Amino acid sequence: MQELRTSKEAVLMNVVHDATPVNVQATMQEEIVARLVLEAVPDAALVPTKLLKAFNNMVFMDEAEKDSAFKWKRSQIIAFLGKVKGNPDAYNVVQTARDSLTKVVDKIVSISQETNPKPFLQSHITALYQVKNKEFNLETIFDLVGWFFSVTGTSPTGANRENYYYPLACLFCVFWRRLTRPENAEVEAYIAANNEPQKIQMTVFDQGKASKKVTRICIMSNVPGKKEFKTEREKVRDSREDALIADGLQEKRLKNQTMVKPNGQKFGSCAETLPFLFIKSILSDVDAKTAEGFAFKPQLILPEEGKTYKYNKPSAEQIDRACNNCAYLLGPGRLGFTYDNFTESKY
Repeated sequence: MQELRTSKEAVLMNVVHDATPVNVQATMQEEIVARLVLEAVPDAALVPTKLLKAFNNMVFMDEAEKDSAFKWKRSQIIAFLGKVKGNPDAYNVVQTARDSLTKVVDKIVSISQETNPKPFLQSHITALYQVKNKEFNLETIFDLVGWFFSVTGTSPTGANRENYYYPLACLFCVFWRRLTRPENAEVEAYIAANNEPQKIQMTVFDQGKASKKVTRICIMSNVPGKKEFKTEREKVRDSREDALIADGLQEKRLKNQTMVKPNGQKFGSCAETLPFLFIKSILSDVDAKTAEGFAFKPQLILPEEGKTYKYNKPSAEQIDRACNNCAYLLGPGRLGFTYDNFTESKY
């Protein structure tokens, strides 16, 4: 996975290269001059980052493009899901996951066509990730969409948080919001905002070695729903916690406990839960030092009304660090990932 590069650093590279059209390598003196010039460039003057294409380089995200997925209506999203289902090779869908692709896509479409959809499925469905005979429970509409994003395509060359990962996480939010809102609605989603996820999380990691090395993402939401779905919410949280215990990420003695004090959420509540479970199933093939992640509140980019979605990179203060429960799951003997790579300091 490539090192994250800020817009300022990109400008620096342009200054250096423009200053040395003949020599490929800039001298140290030229680089120092370039950095001094850079300091005088205000952030507002920097050229906006062009977003890379998503889903195996098949879908525009950049809104400068006519067919940007950020502009899609519900019917266009449904049509896209059908294209992927019909031609998984073109979108590089994880081979093992293809056995579950039809039922997941069909369920998403079915829910999107309901008059009054609920955040929780009446009965969960199971889906494969990368390991045969290792199925995961998908129990909300948000789980279904997250699974689809997690198994479709790998990260393009040059991807970083600014030009790919954060916009893709925002697109995840836009997809599930538009799939649960009337085609021409201007104001209110079918699923009330307070029953939508309050947090989403993306984990990025390298998998494989040498020529088979790829960078993947896993993305999911926390357990949604407020008071009216208290029973369903606790049932799903409990199911996720049982999966954490069964897969060796959580000690059984911590069942129904929390490391988030005071009065924090129990294990299984967090948006990190399903991404961590997916990755645990292939952990021996994952380069632990490359794993990193970020979480944020969808309300940062989803409008209360209208159709304007703000997906510019938020400040570090708006990125949520992994909580103490997740820090435990990340630790040695479990995932073995670096905690600092899952905090706002990495942004």
